Amino acid sequence: MRSTNGEPRIVLAGSETREGPRQELAAQQRTRDESEDETELRSRIGDAGDAIDRYKAKTAAAVGGGVFLLLLAAGAAYDLLNGKTVLLTALNLSRTQFTYIASGLGLAGFALVGLAFSYERRRDRAGEARLAQMEEELADKLQAKRQGDAPK
Repeated sequence: MRSTNGEPRIVLAGSETREGPRQELAAQQRTRDESEDETELRSRIGDAGDAIDRYKAKTAAAVGGGVFLLLLAAGAAYDLLNGKTVLLTALNLSRTQFTYIASGLGLAGFALVGLAFSYERRRDRAGEARLAQMEEELADKLQAKRQGDAPK
């Protein structure tokens, strides 16, 4: 039995038909192309996600370091205001030296927290939106693929 384009028609059980090897190869090529598109999209999502994660980690490190230094400065200021000299004698520092160290810790802490706020203001919101769009596109492709594979 021949189809309209001259290819041999194969009759399967249940009276389903499919075209010859050319159409089968074309279908396999489409499947391979779709799989490569998904792989490329996953790769782009991974790269964009890594870049966003690196930026957020840098911001978090600045906040964490800044808060830590501010807490150290607050503890030093508490010791200075209450006249506790145990730490001064243990470190063999004068009160003036300890004041400079506490001030330096406070300034460095404020600088790091300020840096973190500037990172937050300058973050790539458009990149985050592109990442969300790519993730949505991949989810749509996978959903369409599942619906296409589902028995009818």
